[in-house]
Formats: sequence, C-alpha cells, structure tokens
Amino acid sequence: MALSKAIARSWQERFIISLSKNPNVTQACKTAKVGRALAYNERGRNAEFARRWDEALDEGVETLEAEAHRRAMRQSDTLMIFLLKAHRPEKYRDRWDGDLRLRGSVGIHPMDLSQLSDEDLELLEEIVGKIGITGSGLHADEIAAHAGGDPDGESQALALPAGMDTAEGAAE
Repeated sequence: MALSKAIARSWQERFIISLSKNPNVTQACKTAKVGRALAYNERGRNAEFARRWDEALDEGVETLEAEAHRRAMRQSDTLMIFLLKAHRPEKYRDRWDGDLRLRGSVGIHPMDLSQLSDEDLELLEEIVGKIGITGSGLHADEIAAHAGGDPDGESQALALPAGMDTAEGAAE
C-alpha cells in the first residue's frame, strides 16, 4: 500500500511541476506518464491535488505572460497590443460606437412544432399576434395546417410566407 501511494505521489508531483512550467494538461500528463482521464479523475476526488493543479496552472500562465511581455517589449507590437487589452481592457479594448439598425424584414426559419402541446400552440398564436404578424389569422390549427402538419402534433413546422414576416413587411 505504501508503494502505491508513493507511485501516485510521484506521478502527481511530475504532473504539477510540468503544469507549473507549461500550462498544458496534455503535456503535463505526458510528462507524468499518465492519461488525461486519470489526471482529471484524481482532480475530482482529491481536493488537495485539485488545489495544487490550480496553483500550478496559474503559475504556468504567469510564466507565459512574462515571456509574452519580454517578447512584446523587444520585438512585437501586436503582442504588446494584446497584453495592453488584457491588462487594461477599459482603455484598450476594441470599441464600436456606431448605431446598428435592421432594415427590411427578417425571415423566419422553419421550426419543428411537433413537440408543442395545445397550450404551447395557443401561446404561440398569442405571441404571433403581439408581434404583429399579419396574414390569414394564424390560429393554432392554421399554424399547423400552414406548416404542413396537423393540429394533433404530427410533423408540424412553422414557416411564414414572404411578406408575412411582420405587420410592416406585409404592408410593403
């Protein structure tokens, strides 16, 4: 029993040391000569190992950040921009102060209504009415019939014809 605990500790130690140098679980598993499933199972059952894993991962990421900083300062404006965005997003993040407006109608893609209950279909009818879809007075039975199914829920799909997308679209 003592030998199996020592073996377990030795792979765990190799794993943690590797992860602290390179924050890549697959690489740490290769270094420790264990599979990813074993490492993740151990993490799930052993709180101390999970804590050490998180610490090692943080240390590994900090090592990567330090190297990125070194390279950015010496040779890469692009890398420097990424670091500035990461550390001061309020100042350096990408922003867009434009105004986005939708013009024209939005098509409604067919959707499967076969799983909807009668209550759901009635609610859909109510919603359709509230958002201003116009046409032949779409009731639950008509929605089903229009979709090629029947009101009992057999292969129903909702697809509105062109010009019935919105009240505004129907008027055009």
